[in-house]
Amino acid sequence: MTNLIINKFGKWLGVESNFASWFVTIGIIIQLITCYIMHEPIIAVCSGISGVISVVLCSQKKYSFYFWGLLQTITIIIISFQSELYGKVLENSFYLITMFIGMFIWKKNLNGNETQVRKMNWKDYTIFITIIIPIVGFISYMIVNKYNPEHIYLDTITTVIGMVAQIMLILRFREQWILWLILDVLCIILWASVGNWCLVMQYVFWTINCVYGYKTWKCK
Repeated sequence: MTNLIINKFGKWLGVESNFASWFVTIGIIIQLITCYIMHEPIIAVCSGISGVISVVLCSQKKYSFYFWGLLQTITIIIISFQSELYGKVLENSFYLITMFIGMFIWKKNLNGNETQVRKMNWKDYTIFITIIIPIVGFISYMIVNKYNPEHIYLDTITTVIGMVAQIMLILRFREQWILWLILDVLCIILWASVGNWCLVMQYVFWTINCVYGYKTWKCK
């Protein structure tokens, strides 16, 4: 009976496999428990739940992940601003803007209700290493140095990794999951340093999901 209920809940959210249904359900329960124990505000609860749902849908290549992703991004911008983590504000503002571009690109490359994924070649690596990463890094450093010098290095590094990973996500590259994995581990440290344990648990869940996402984004 429990398995049936979990599967129906998963299908209602848009996930299809039995594992994904259990995975997203457990993630939501952990978020609710953590936010309740830590007396987090409702915005943190919304951010945590939408974050769990969005990344699981993304790992399954579902176009519907953008709806939950937009909700999570808007809430995290507000939380980051309140925590004076302006690098995260910049990073998530970038996510918010580029998500609309991603929605367009993903929709053009749908196979049923799943997007077609890609694998990077040497030209892609060259462009990212020589052009995209230096530009994103310079802009991020200048902004974080101006508004948040106290956390400049960790805030800048996570901002750069996140923005580059977002570009890879939009372009449907499988290798994005490696960057998200690195970012999530660093963000666990960052949010722990400001005492937001609801977001710490969210990033722990995201870290696990990166392994799942990389496995499911198989390329020929």
